[in-house]
Amino acid sequence: MKRELTSARTVIAGDASGEVLYGTTALSFWGGVDAHSGCVIDRRHNLCGCLITGKMLVLPRAAGSCSTSGILLEMIRVGTMPAAVICVYAEPLLCMGSVISEKLYGKWMPVYTVSEEEYALLANAGQAEIRADRIVITEGEGEV
Repeated sequence: MKRELTSARTVIAGDASGEVLYGTTALSFWGGVDAHSGCVIDRRHNLCGCLITGKMLVLPRAAGSCSTSGILLEMIRVGTMPAAVICVYAEPLLCMGSVISEKLYGKWMPVYTVSEEEYALLANAGQAEIRADRIVITEGEGEV
């Protein structure tokens, strides 16, 4: 069943689609993600061992310091970034890597926010698609 997320707000625009990876807690990209492989390496995170490359990464929020921006910038440069990040709260540091990458490399990662209620719905989404600033999910089992 397809469902549009009506609370979706654009932080960094862009079209994307892919399998949903649902994180239950904040993720620090610095020390939590290997930028060159795209794998979550934080042993305390529910996505540990998952490849986020090309996936619709769903998080309540990111964690960490300005190094998160640097890791995302590197992931975008080498092509290991998620297809998009969908979160409840998009900290400026989460977005900065994408903004700088667009200026340096002409490529970026879309970032969108949703309400807490619709974030919870994403736990049961198998796929998500962002087109023309709309998020449509296909309900079903995701990877995690």
